[in-house]
Amino acid sequence: TGPITLFMDRVFQNEINRCIDAATKAYDKLLFREAVQAAFFSLQIAKDNYRAAVEVMHRDLALRFIEVQCLLLCPITPHWSEHVWKLLGKSGFAVDAPFPVAGAIDAVLVRANDYLQHTVKTLRERMQKQALPKKKKDAAPAEPAR
Repeated sequence: TGPITLFMDRVFQNEINRCIDAATKAYDKLLFREAVQAAFFSLQIAKDNYRAAVEVMHRDLALRFIEVQCLLLCPITPHWSEHVWKLLGKSGFAVDAPFPVAGAIDAVLVRANDYLQHTVKTLRERMQKQALPKKKKDAAPAEPAR
């Protein structure tokens, strides 16, 4: 709880907003597969990246994630959404709740996170490559099998 000040907290909040925006646009065009892609898969990836980057998830952001995913998937999975809605302690029905509205999407934050993710991936690949045993250059070529 408290204010959202950490970089990764802001990135996760921004990713939630991006997923809301993408799912809303997909639903408006009746592109249900793309809506599920944004509402479930992209949102899960954002949550997984966030969990990997921080020691403790911001409680308010975690609850926002659950609520947003519940409401975004409600048109596709109404029974699951109602179950999650009750687990969140919300009153009424999820189908009657207002659809989530995306906040402002910070393009600079998106680019900064993309750069950070790319840098981490490259660093891990290079560290893994460095840890492999080196091949001997002077090794004799293997004899052909007969």
